[in-house]
Amino acid sequence: MQSGLLSYLAASIDYNVPRFGGAIGLPVTRSSTGTSNINNTKISVLCSSSIGPENFVLSFALRASTINRVFDYGKLVFGDQIDPVPGTVSGSSGGANALPFNNKFYFDSGFGTNLVVGDFNIGVALQHLNFINMMI
Repeated sequence: MQSGLLSYLAASIDYNVPRFGGAIGLPVTRSSTGTSNINNTKISVLCSSSIGPENFVLSFALRASTINRVFDYGKLVFGDQIDPVPGTVSGSSGGANALPFNNKFYFDSGFGTNLVVGDFNIGVALQHLNFINMMI
């Protein structure tokens, strides 16, 4: 794979729990992008439930996630490394020193609800309820 391209993988498993009219899900995603290999791994747990008869259904879901972000400071490219004529990067290594916190974990959460009344359908989803700072 060439450096700088986006790579994204996702997998999920869901289990229907009829006792409470819902399901539990475990999605996992992994992405890698950029010349400095920004890697994100996200593992989530989803719980959903629905109540009401067929012509009036209220559904809701909760999501809790942990995100791991890894950043390779040794592969950063700075402006003085780029040859302005051909636009290529010279062979010199980046001037950034590796920082002690290139591997961070974050907690993230979300909530969603949906109402179906006959043919009318309306819903809302709120993501990043805890206002995470994903900067490394």
